[in-house]
Amino acid sequence: FTDSNGRELLARDRDHRPSWHGFNQTEKVAGNFYPSTSMAAIRGNGLQLTVLLDRAQGVGSISDGEIQLMVHRRVLVDDARGVAEPLDETQHVTPYIPHSLRGGYKSGPGLVVRGTHLLSLEPVAIAAAV
Repeated sequence: FTDSNGRELLARDRDHRPSWHGFNQTEKVAGNFYPSTSMAAIRGNGLQLTVLLDRAQGVGSISDGEIQLMVHRRVLVDDARGVAEPLDETQHVTPYIPHSLRGGYKSGPGLVVRGTHLLSLEPVAIAAAV
């Protein structure tokens, strides 16, 4: 379960999109991450593990019984999926100026982002009340 608006949890089924008929999941990891603004949860054996988030993050459960949080991502090589540059946020970036050969030049250490997460493990029947 993830929330996308900070008010309600949406059930997420691995490799499934209810409104996409004939859906064939080809990206097993990326295709199973969802945006979440304040919380995420997994359920099993009558219990619910809830994670409260301090910022919007990507959340996935790639295998049964696990939850993964993407606080910040950094990709040092272009993944050929649209932006034609790596996702490499550094301390300093040269502004993009028309006709400049060094526009967008990155230098300095990579950004470090730390998140704070609160965990709750409760029976499903009372998990929302906690």
